[in-house]
Amino acid sequence: MKKILTLLTALVALHCSAQEIAGQVLNKNNQPVQGATVTILQGGVKRGATTTAADGSYVVKPLDAGFYDIQVTAREMAPYTETRIVVTADVRTTVNCTMPPATGMAAAPANDTVHLTLGNHMVNRTQADVNVIQRNDIYQMPYTNMNDVISTSPGVRQVRRGDAISIEGSQPGGVAYYEDGVRVLGR
Repeated sequence: MKKILTLLTALVALHCSAQEIAGQVLNKNNQPVQGATVTILQGGVKRGATTTAADGSYVVKPLDAGFYDIQVTAREMAPYTETRIVVTADVRTTVNCTMPPATGMAAAPANDTVHLTLGNHMVNRTQADVNVIQRNDIYQMPYTNMNDVISTSPGVRQVRRGDAISIEGSQPGGVAYYEDGVRVLGR
């Protein structure tokens, strides 16, 4: 009986171990790129996505061991793609990238003044970005904490499993969400 219990414990631990891809996105001047979208694909199927923090860092989790492709996009930058990234069990895979400016976009000289004009048409007030995580997907995740589940959504960042979440650069713990119809403040 003791051997069976030990075997079951080992199998559960093996099944619950989740890998991640993490790194930093920089521009050609080695400055961090905040707000870049990092998408992880496996066999052409999206397995996770996030946006980079102020320091250009990102983490995409949970991932199973295997081969993945990464796509990084940011405003005024040429897209970055890397394929056949190997993710192994119990190892954080690091993928750092440097994004060049988009073709035809030259950086303004330091002494030039850049004027920006924003209009109401730039804000879409009728549609918000929504990400719904289906019940079946949640059941397959190795988490017991809702913040960990939400951290798998694009634009959501979490430093460590179990920590508070940050959405699109908000302060960790400054997030409220609805869980089964009940408003939950960031933990």
